[in-house]
Amino acid sequence: RQMIAAGAKPSEVSYGTVIHACAQEGLVEKAEMWVGRMQTAGIPPRLRDVNNVLSACAKAGALEKARVWFDFIMTSGMQPNLHTYTEMFKVECEAAGSANGGGQWIERLIKQGLEPDLRMWTVVMLGFSKKGLLAQAETMMKQLLLRGAPTPDTTIFNVLIGGFEVAIRQLKRERNEIKALVQDRKALLGAGGGSAVGASSSPATAGSSSSSSSSSSMFQ
Repeated sequence: RQMIAAGAKPSEVSYGTVIHACAQEGLVEKAEMWVGRMQTAGIPPRLRDVNNVLSACAKAGALEKARVWFDFIMTSGMQPNLHTYTEMFKVECEAAGSANGGGQWIERLIKQGLEPDLRMWTVVMLGFSKKGLLAQAETMMKQLLLRGAPTPDTTIFNVLIGGFEVAIRQLKRERNEIKALVQDRKALLGAGGGSAVGASSSPATAGSSSSSSSSSSMFQ
């Protein structure tokens, strides 16, 4: 802004630097605004500039906006690169809450003739493992090795270990929720005297009670 106020004409590098700064903070609307100003100044945005907008979308979980910008890349004559697909995978995970939808971007980049690099595989496996999708993370690891990528370092294995920890925490939460339900059920039956409730129980209720008892024994 100071350059414009001083009468200087910003270059594509100047615009790109500002867009990158916006991306780092996840400021999607500001990144879009500066791309718009760049175009108004007669400077076509570069692929790296649009990729930075996608990075902002990934940080903000703005999936629909990311898809619009990906379409812009495809219709403007630019060719998406690994960075493009990596950011689309990340935004899919953040916005949809699952890495399953991100798999389409891996397929698209391979169809385009690109090969995922070690960084992208790490991002992909991190996306799957963070959601507790360990089977998919393992599949990604196998594909990485089969495609002749460099031998994974400890970072990737730490990613998978982190995924296991997420899954274990989720199982513990579910177990605690079941325990609480069983205890509430016992308290309810105890408050009602037990026998009267049992006498009027329907087959479905009786089955539920039996299931609760067996569930209780699992966690003793």
